[in-house]
Amino acid sequence: MSLDWEQSFIAAYRRHLVIALPLTLLIIKLVVRMLARERKKDIFRSMLVLPLDFVYIAMGVLLAAEARHDSALLALYGSETNALMAVMVQMIALIFAATVVTVFDRMGRLLWGKFFAAWKLFFAERAKQSEAVAGAGNVASTQMSLELVGEGGGGMSKQSRLLMAWIMFYWIAMIPLQMGQMTLGVFCLGYTLDRLK
Repeated sequence: MSLDWEQSFIAAYRRHLVIALPLTLLIIKLVVRMLARERKKDIFRSMLVLPLDFVYIAMGVLLAAEARHDSALLALYGSETNALMAVMVQMIALIFAATVVTVFDRMGRLLWGKFFAAWKLFFAERAKQSEAVAGAGNVASTQMSLELVGEGGGGMSKQSRLLMAWIMFYWIAMIPLQMGQMTLGVFCLGYTLDRLK
C-alpha cells in the first residue's frame, strides 16, 4: 500500500504550518463545540477568542523548544545562554501580546453587548412607530422598512435614526478590534514557528 498521498499531505502541512495550524485548531474547536451541542451563540463567541489561543500556542511551542534544547534555537543564537535570554525576551513580548489581545477582546465584547442592546431598542422603536401609524388610520404593515423615508411620507423617527447611527458605530468599531486581534495572534504564532525552523 502506497503512502505517497499521506507524505505529500504532511509535507504540504509543514510547508504552510503558519496557515495550517490555526485552521486545524479552528476546525477542531468547531467540531468539539458542535459535538458538545453548545448553542450557536456560544460557538461564535468561542471563535472570537481564537487569537488568544494562537498566542498561548506560540508560548507553548517556544517553551517546548527551549526545554528540549532545540537545535534551531542554538543555531540561531549561538549558545545556550543566548538562546535562553532570547526565549525570555520573546516570552515577555508574547505575554504583552496576550494582554493586548485580551483587552481588545474585552472591548469587543462590550461593543457586541451595546450593539445588540441598540438593535433591540431600534426594532422596539420601529414597532412602536408602526403601531402609531396603524392607530392613526393609515394602512401600514407590521414591519416598516428601514428606509429613512417610508411609504406615505412617514419616515424613521429621530430616535430610530439615532439608534441606527449607534448600531453602525458599534459595528464599525468592532471590525478593527477583531482584525487587530487576529493579526496579532497569527503574527505571534507565525513569528515563533518561523524562528524554530
